[in-house]
Amino acid sequence: MTSVNVSVIIPIHNEEGTLRELHQRITGVFNLLPHINKYEIIFVDDCSNDGSNTVLNEIQGIDKKCIIYEHDKRMGQTGAFKTGFDNARYEVCITMDGDLQVFPEDIPRLLEHMNCCDLVNARRRMRKDKFITILSSMFYNLLTKVIFKSPASDSASNFTVVRTHYVKNLNMQKNDHRYIVPIVIGRGGIIFKEIDVDHFPRQYGKSKYSLFKAWQGIFELFEFKRRLRNGLYR
Repeated sequence: MTSVNVSVIIPIHNEEGTLRELHQRITGVFNLLPHINKYEIIFVDDCSNDGSNTVLNEIQGIDKKCIIYEHDKRMGQTGAFKTGFDNARYEVCITMDGDLQVFPEDIPRLLEHMNCCDLVNARRRMRKDKFITILSSMFYNLLTKVIFKSPASDSASNFTVVRTHYVKNLNMQKNDHRYIVPIVIGRGGIIFKEIDVDHFPRQYGKSKYSLFKAWQGIFELFEFKRRLRNGLYR
């Protein structure tokens, strides 16, 4: 891969237990990548109340590549990703969750395809989530493929590498982070790739997913289709 600058965007809500390890492992990965000219790690704290903010400030104190944005009110993952996208300084964005269910060590496997791709998505294999979460995700991914002709089979993995200009200044609504692939297609993205990655049980904190969110997501999907058709993301 040719030299590139990278912004890593991580939404945080009550992930105190993983943050030090997450930071160390991301830093370790980039220290071994000679083609990365510059990188930044953007943590977006979405009103954590468990001490995450204290840990983030501690991390920032020892690593100036870490940038922290704090929300005054809960904005969810979509709001956190929007904050990250709008403030990303570099030409490639990497999005990932802060729970270490996917490993930072897989970042190079996604990045190596960015010479020729607009977006590379991680597909979680052998997921270590609750059955209802996996079932709901399968149904959602099927609908996304059928309705939006999405090339991704794990559209909501949140572990994605994308060219930053496709996600800058987006008018993102509730839970639009689930539709980054259709949004990038609508903005002119053409070349996509999906890479299998391992998935691991959550070690700390609690999942924010619920059966109610799964049911609500069906209605949100059709609302997103309306917004997409009306050109909201152009």
